[in-house]
Amino acid sequence: MLSLDFKVVKFILVFNIVMLYHGLALGQKNDVWIRYHDKAKNLYGYKDLKGKIKIPAKFEKFFTQADSFYNIISVKEENLHNYKTYYLLKNGKKVGLDSLYILDYTVDCESEGKIRFQNRKNDRIGFLDKNGKAVIPAIYNYATPFYNGVSRALINAKRACWDEKEDTLNCEHLGWKGGIQVLINDKNEILADSLHNLPDNINWYSLKTNQADLDTNIWFTIKGKNGNTYSFIDYQKEFKHWFETKFLFALKSYNQENLRRLFFSGLQIKSEKLGTSNSHQKNFNTFIRKIVTPERFQANLLKEINIMNGDLMFVDIEKPVYKKYLDACGRHQKEKFPAFLIAINYYVKRKEALDLTSISKLDPNWKPSEFDINFELDYQERFEFLKTKDGYKLFEVYVKN
Repeated sequence: MLSLDFKVVKFILVFNIVMLYHGLALGQKNDVWIRYHDKAKNLYGYKDLKGKIKIPAKFEKFFTQADSFYNIISVKEENLHNYKTYYLLKNGKKVGLDSLYILDYTVDCESEGKIRFQNRKNDRIGFLDKNGKAVIPAIYNYATPFYNGVSRALINAKRACWDEKEDTLNCEHLGWKGGIQVLINDKNEILADSLHNLPDNINWYSLKTNQADLDTNIWFTIKGKNGNTYSFIDYQKEFKHWFETKFLFALKSYNQENLRRLFFSGLQIKSEKLGTSNSHQKNFNTFIRKIVTPERFQANLLKEINIMNGDLMFVDIEKPVYKKYLDACGRHQKEKFPAFLIAINYYVKRKEALDLTSISKLDPNWKPSEFDINFELDYQERFEFLKTKDGYKLFEVYVKN
């Protein structure tokens, strides 16, 4: 009897612990506040998921860009006489007054419980944690948000104008020159330095430490400190491999079930002749046979195919189907869900060969190929793919007909 009672008590304890953990996790998820717009005042505030106002509308839009308020956000509070910029916590505490990190009129949003701030006295960047504490001091010229516990930062650089003819006091585009690129973790430890020639499309979430025998067709490795190595997937190489081995193979085999898995649920088709449609779900066979054909992705003398970076900014991101692919500011979360564009350029033969005399005067360094001289772009078609938790999916098509 005592044994049975002990088992019952043990079960109750374990059950309660599991339910408490589940409740905490659910509470954290449901505790997010959503930005709302008071049109009469043209100001913004925040509501909880039940629609209860948590912060009345008093913020100006320009520096209050967080759509979702998890722990800490940047805000701009404006009145008739002046304005204040600061970081705001949910308990109403204001931190980092006049220290907003701003780049190209865009402020930072919380990522992995941290947000960037800028010390304007020393012109350096650091990180606040979700409680507003400066956990990484402002010692960096530049730093990316944290993704998977790491950030790519720049140190020991000097301010410089993009246009070398201008000085830093009268500069339209001010940047950094020189310095050392480093990989840091969330404890502000340098994992690797002298980072050069890194890919533009790094999957930070694929990080493997001291891992050998990786497929170098899609993986790249950097040497770190203390003999460690850090390996990441190159998203663009991964996409290219997937497109050639999975997508094109499915088109050629014409297995409808396999093909449907490679199409995004909200796929949009834009055609100069037919307009915009998502009727492919009803007319799948017609859509495949007329538009998405293997032959369309074969280059020839008058057609070239390029892989380019894509972006969700050109689709209706207000649709619920896209919400999971956006960050706290409602921007495309490319570090987790990159998009790639297959651009197909169609050319026609020029009636007359290109006259290089006038062009060479404008840009004497431009050396055109024989193709440039004899052919000109007619139109371009685009097929855009988005990485989802189930792999890459075709989510937008633009064709001429």
